[in-house]
Amino acid sequence: MAFLGSLPELAVYGLVGGILGLCAVLLGKALHIKAGTKASIILPVIVVGTTPTLVKDVVMPFAIEANANSKLPLKIDDATTLDKFAIKKGVYIYDYTLLDQSGNFDVTLIKAATLPQQCAYWKPRMKAGSPRAVEYGYTVDGQRLAYTISNSDCP
Repeated sequence: MAFLGSLPELAVYGLVGGILGLCAVLLGKALHIKAGTKASIILPVIVVGTTPTLVKDVVMPFAIEANANSKLPLKIDDATTLDKFAIKKGVYIYDYTLLDQSGNFDVTLIKAATLPQQCAYWKPRMKAGSPRAVEYGYTVDGQRLAYTISNSDCP
């Protein structure tokens, strides 16, 4: 499924719509033959009508997540590894493992230091509706610490 995340969005809509449309036509024909219903006309219309919502809300997040995770874990530097990427309820979640030598890891300091760059990147995307927010989680010495960036963080 990761290959869907590497396709242009329009191609994903076309592919999913085509597959679902074909299934609806075949099912409609079978129902028409068996029971004489007008399902062969109605089912494809219903399926094609629901395809944009299905692709936007289910297929694309799943495809993006699968594509991103196919390249993980990814060693960022000597101390940081990106372990997992997830999308939950429109929130992008990045999970890292951090080898902290000092024992003084503070996510609030990281958020404050990176917020201008993070907002420059994420604010236009959040205004467009995807993602709704971004969460950065760090596992340090077995403990998960996280911070979230949302539209309200970016003036």
